[in-house]
Amino acid sequence: MKHLAWNYRGLGNPRTVRELHLMVKEKCPNVVFLSETKCRRKRIELTRDKLSFDHCFSVDSIGRSGGIAIFWKREIEAELDSYSHNHISISASSNIPSKKRTVTGFYGQPTTAKRSASWDLLRLIHSRTHNPWLCMGDFNEIMFQDEYFGSNTRPFKQMEEFRLALSDCGLMDIGFGGSKFTWCNKREGFEFTKCGLDRALVNDEWLNLFYSNQVLVLPGQCSDHNPLFINCFNSAQVKAPKHKIFRYEVAWGKREGCTELIKAAWLQKPPQASKLDFTREGLNVCRDKLKIWSKEAFRQQKRLLYQKREQLRLLQVQFWSV
Repeated sequence: MKHLAWNYRGLGNPRTVRELHLMVKEKCPNVVFLSETKCRRKRIELTRDKLSFDHCFSVDSIGRSGGIAIFWKREIEAELDSYSHNHISISASSNIPSKKRTVTGFYGQPTTAKRSASWDLLRLIHSRTHNPWLCMGDFNEIMFQDEYFGSNTRPFKQMEEFRLALSDCGLMDIGFGGSKFTWCNKREGFEFTKCGLDRALVNDEWLNLFYSNQVLVLPGQCSDHNPLFINCFNSAQVKAPKHKIFRYEVAWGKREGCTELIKAAWLQKPPQASKLDFTREGLNVCRDKLKIWSKEAFRQQKRLLYQKREQLRLLQVQFWSV
């Protein structure tokens, strides 16, 4: 089971949509939770189709603030448990493992004075949850002072109330890989602040269900929050090979050699072939030749893109760890 949680800071920006699409294509999550979508259901459904997900549920933003959404694939059999402007909970099951579990996307109150309402909401969700439970998202709070860097210190009472709420709910942080800071205010000098507001929490039943739970802090470019990738799996799980559907990319036609390759493929007419056989054979030959050609033509571009993203991730880890 692969999950992605991200305080997205608005679906209206095409750059953030492209970044999310690339991330989903690379990590192949089964469930995606987005907070601060700042949009309504119609745009959420367009994003669902863009990301090639089968199902989604969203809570509209209030004006130009807030908004949350959760997406899941067809192989996940899910039912809506509960929702509010700050959370969405679904009961999910799949073939591996088959046991039903609860997945909650959570968005803590950004206003400090209302933060206690978030912890009351968390306790309410816990009272209705009797399954293995994963709670992920932006909690807008830290647990310990070393998760905060800035000119001011975090009030002890705020952190203590958060820790007490997690204890009451039987939730524990499953750690992370990468930087422990998931948010920064993108200011310079004395005003620069960074802290770990995003996390993945589980109960004991979830730990007993999955052999391994890994959380990776991914690089983010278009938001002041970093996305979380949560991979939960068992050692006995065997990954079935994925059959990748062939699709012609419009950009191929602008590259030198593509048009000539297609013309040559259609000239290879089989002897005594009917029009239907000729068309079918031409399509098959084009597909096979384009697969080989595209790998060679765009191999360097994909490698360069991966290197740049990895370089960005390392720079963020190095910069945010200072």
